[in-house]
Amino acid sequence: MSKPPNERTPEDLQMIYRLVRENEFFTKSKHIKDRLPELCKHMRIQKYLANDTVVNEGEVGDTFYIVYSGKLTVYKVAQSEVNKEK
Repeated sequence: MSKPPNERTPEDLQMIYRLVRENEFFTKSKHIKDRLPELCKHMRIQKYLANDTVVNEGEVGDTFYIVYSGKLTVYKVAQSEVNKEK
């Protein structure tokens, strides 16, 4: 998954498919499950270090993340904190 999508071989795509095909998100929806081979063409590995920020609350996102190993902590700003910033 470290190769750019346009440089992947059929073997690369098969390896990616094997990694994600049992993921609960993909198995629960037939529509998504049927499109999984196509989705695999666009997947890539993104590594983060401890304490890295992956996404900030309120940002518009264009990425779907699957945590392959490790863990994330999610923080939500309390509504009273949002009102203080205005």
